[in-house]
Amino acid sequence: MEVLLFGDPVDDPIKHSKEKIVPVLERMTYEGTYPPMTKKLLHPYWRFLAHVYLVCISGNKSGIDTLTIKQTLGVVALVES
Repeated sequence: MEVLLFGDPVDDPIKHSKEKIVPVLERMTYEGTYPPMTKKLLHPYWRFLAHVYLVCISGNKSGIDTLTIKQTLGVVALVES
């Protein structure tokens, strides 16, 4: 996230509370508990989005089944928008 440099205002939120993340994960039919988020517990539609996010945007090339909190926030932000 830090490398993308979109020029956003510094007061834009970059972290969200668990209370804001969990309802989005429930809408995505996530079957596990958070944190951490495990990609295989998502519906295949959302699993593909998480996979594309991990490989293309976050640059993660290995260990791509469990998302970090920052990566989960990125996927949640995409779903919310």
